Amino acid sequence: MRRISLFFSTLFYVGNIRIAPGTFSSLLTVLFWTYLIPNDLFIRFLYFLIFFVLSIIVTHYSLELFHDDDDPQNIVIDEFIGMSIPLLYIADNILLICISFLVFRFLDIVKPSIVYYAQSYRGAVGVLMDDILSGIITLLILMYYL
Repeated sequence: MRRISLFFSTLFYVGNIRIAPGTFSSLLTVLFWTYLIPNDLFIRFLYFLIFFVLSIIVTHYSLELFHDDDDPQNIVIDEFIGMSIPLLYIADNILLICISFLVFRFLDIVKPSIVYYAQSYRGAVGVLMDDILSGIITLLILMYYL
């Protein structure tokens, strides 16, 4: 179970890339939602719910392999979940997809205010929470300005 969890929590080992694994996983997320998932909100939401539940499970098991780190850089499924939030709604607009990618990466790297404090949760929830908040804030920014 741990090997399978590690495979998915590193997003097919993208998390093992030494430079910017979060950025590469966010880019892979964009490609996934843009080209592989139908542009139907209900179907996209169902996929997201399945991925969300699976991400909690695989992150939980993968964290056991990284004994000394609360949020290992190799685990990038959190970026997948966070980046997926704005992509649920903007599947066919390349400009909005690019803007959401840039805003999400900015928020995930800088971690302003509440995003930073969300990391204080322990376990899988702590790993995922900052990226979920970054995804929600990205979506709210897109909705407000566009």
